[in-house]
This record gives sequence, C-alpha cells and structure tokens, in this order.
Amino acid sequence: MASEGLNGPRVQFLANREGTVSALLNKVPNGVQNYYNEQVEAMAEALWELEVCGAAPVLPDDRVGGNAAFRLPIEGHEDAMVVSKSGKLGGVGFDVSKDACVVTGFDHKEWSSTYYSISDDVLPTSDTPMHYAALTAHSAYGWTEKPNAFLHGHALESAEAAQLHGLPISHEITTCSTPDDTKALMLLLKDYAYPAHKVFIRRGHGFVVLGKDVADALNTLRTQVLPAMESEIESTQH
Repeated sequence: MASEGLNGPRVQFLANREGTVSALLNKVPNGVQNYYNEQVEAMAEALWELEVCGAAPVLPDDRVGGNAAFRLPIEGHEDAMVVSKSGKLGGVGFDVSKDACVVTGFDHKEWSSTYYSISDDVLPTSDTPMHYAALTAHSAYGWTEKPNAFLHGHALESAEAAQLHGLPISHEITTCSTPDDTKALMLLLKDYAYPAHKVFIRRGHGFVVLGKDVADALNTLRTQVLPAMESEIESTQH
C-alpha cells in the first residue's frame, strides 16, 4: 500500500497491515498498555507543539511536515515502535485512538514494514524507515544509552543553520521514505553518538530529535531546536 502525497506516493515502502492497535494491545501485559497510553498522549502533545511552533509546517497538500515515534516493549517484537500516521492534516489534533500505528518490524532489505492500525487506509508515517533505523542504532553503533523517542519536523534543514548552532548535518539531499534517506541519517548517527548528540539535521529534509522518552525529546525540542529556529529567523531579517 502507498499513501499519495502532493508529488506522488508519500509512503515509499511496502506496508503490511496485520490488524488493529487495540487487538495488539489486548495481548500485552497491563504495564505495557499503561506505558503505551502514557506515551501516546505525550506524542499527541508533542505533535501539536511541533505544528503550532512551526517546526512541523503544514505543507502545500495540507498535510503536516513532521512526525513522531516511540519504542514499545512487546515480547516477541523487541524493536516495536509506535509512530504517527502518514498524511496527518494540518490544524487537526492528533487523535490517539485513530492516528497511531504500531510498527512491529521493518525489513531494510525488502524495504517493507509490518504494522497495526485502526483501518487499512491508515498507514504509518512515510518516515518510518528513518524512525526504525534511528531507534535501533544503539546496537549497531555501541551507544551507551538507547533512545526511545523520536521527533521530526521540516525546519532547520540548511547548512547555515547547522553551522550556526553546531549541529551535525547530512551531506546529501535525498527523497523521503527511501533507502538513501535513511542511509544519510545513519551516517550522521554513526559519527555523532546519542546521548552526547540529540539533534541532527537532514539536509533539505529537516531536523531529528532523539530522547529517552517523548517528554525528554520534547524538552530538547524546546531548549535546542526552537531557539535555533528563532535565531535563524532573526538572521534572515537583518
């Protein structure tokens, strides 16, 4: 399945739906369900703040240029994560009962995912490959800590912004949702380890924030990303 964007399919990977989120959650312990409920509410807050502050602008097709994810500990699916849906409309709050997808696996060789959502027409965000790679990078690169949350918005995408604020930036501009796009981020993560670095810039795509949970990632957005955005706006006005 693919989600259509302004210039063609937004989701560039094969998305294999396996059922509803509620059915999946009914099979997990109460502690996991409680964690899901807590973090998905925090994700809704973070997504709204991303949009309101301009870090996730509304694109010409009226969809929001930003998304979020957090890891969900499910037995048998150690790398499962909750992601926001593809093609969220601007100006509308994130509906925790309808707009969240649980991705239980992503095959980077086949470029395909397995996921759960409320219905067949609700797909995981087009940036799922990037989310999945970043939230599992700790094992590949031997990080001392693993991130559990991910925020992304289409702001702070320029080399000037990266240089001004000392943020790592990728070298190439790539198409979203493609293997090249994820590879570009992973090259950054290889050279700039989390948690010493929590903010990364994808040239021409936007920023990425990693955190120990959604609240931590949102705090980094407020303390590092938003001040950088404000100073970038000021620099363009002079």
